[in-house]
This record gives sequence, C-alpha cells and structure tokens, in this order.
Amino acid sequence: MIASKLFFSVFCVSVSGLITGCSFQYQRAPSQPFDPKNKVSKPFRELKPEHAVTFLVGLKPYLGKGTSEIKPASVLFLQSAGKSLLLKDSLGMEHKSVDINLSWRKVPLLIPKKLERQVVGPFSSFESAQRMAERLREKGISALIAHPKEWEVWISHGIEVPKEINVLPWTKSITSEIRPVLQKANGEILLSGPLKIEAPDGLYFNGGRYLGPFWLKADAYGSWTFIEEVPLPRYLQE
Repeated sequence: MIASKLFFSVFCVSVSGLITGCSFQYQRAPSQPFDPKNKVSKPFRELKPEHAVTFLVGLKPYLGKGTSEIKPASVLFLQSAGKSLLLKDSLGMEHKSVDINLSWRKVPLLIPKKLERQVVGPFSSFESAQRMAERLREKGISALIAHPKEWEVWISHGIEVPKEINVLPWTKSITSEIRPVLQKANGEILLSGPLKIEAPDGLYFNGGRYLGPFWLKADAYGSWTFIEEVPLPRYLQE
C-alpha cells in the first residue's frame, strides 16, 4: 500500500537560494475534429507522459540542519522496495544500491555569499502570511512566503514597500554550506546537489512506500528537502 503524502513544501522560486512552494507542469493536448460518423467523439487526445501534470511533494524538510564541524545532523536512510536505487548528483556521479545512507558535512565556501532581503512578519499562520503576500502582489511587489522558524513574507532587497507595512532588512554573509555525503562501505563521497534518486520499485520511507522519482534539493534556509515527483493520476489516487 502506498503511503499518503505530506503536502509540505516544494521548490518553485529562487530568492538568494531556493525557497519552498508548490509547482507543477501541464500541457493541454490539441483537440480532434468532430467525426459525425462516430456516436462518441473524443474531444482531446490522450496526453503523452511528458505532457502530464506532475507535482513535487516535499516528504521531509530541513535535512542537514544543525550540522557543525564536529557533529553532523541525522542521517537520511533510503531503502529500496525491490530493485536497486540509482542516485545521481549534479556533477555526474552515480551510485546504485538497494539502500542509500546520506550524512551531512559543513563545507567552507571559497567565495563567501552575501544574502540580502526584506522581511515582513513573523505571522502566526500560513494563511495570515498569505494574506500579506497577496496584499503586496496587488501593489505590484513580488512577495514569497517562507518558514525558516516562523511564517514570514520575503521581499527582494531594494524594492520600495508602502510605509504602512512594517519591513525589516535582513543581511547575512554565508561562509559555508551544508552538503550531502554518500556513505559507502569503502569510504565517503561528497555530493553536489540537486540529487536525483530513481526507484524502479519504489522505496520505503517513514513507514510508507513511495514510488518516486525523488529529488534532494537545497532550500533557502541552509538545509535540504527530500521530494517526490508525483504524476497527477497517482496523486489523486492517494
């Protein structure tokens, strides 16, 4: 039995790094001409797999959070439900196994990054943050909802905001980043994200079986999110 999904956060927009949200892709098929000889006419052709709606569903956020030079955060363990899992990183490294162990490492950056934005909040709920974001968008201001610790609305640095809205400037210099590390019997491999994980027979995670494919992507909070890519028909069945 396939486990139900936690419809958490999925990547959609980049603001000084990736921020969470929900995204999908859809392409409508061209219509067919009506044939009067047929009693039943099909107005649309069947969608090909590459044209189907797909959702990116966050299964577990904030992975690697709290990793220091001395102690890493909890390991991410993935176990196949059948055939071997295939992990690929952004630099072309591939690893095939029935189970995958990923730990975390704090890695110094050769060139520090300076992050700047404006923050409205905190808010007590997603709904209240959403109302503020919609209010800003009505004024032509691009606003994104974030949840680093509490609900906030983020606005790009340098954009003028109405005086009646209380905005706080936020600046941070990043000198290191958290990266996933593949644990193998004969050593470790430092990986570069995003990571893609293919599971021909699905995998077991958090007490359930998920079909995938899967992604591991960095977020705007310095941590990572484990994501499942779900076609619409499967999403509606669960």
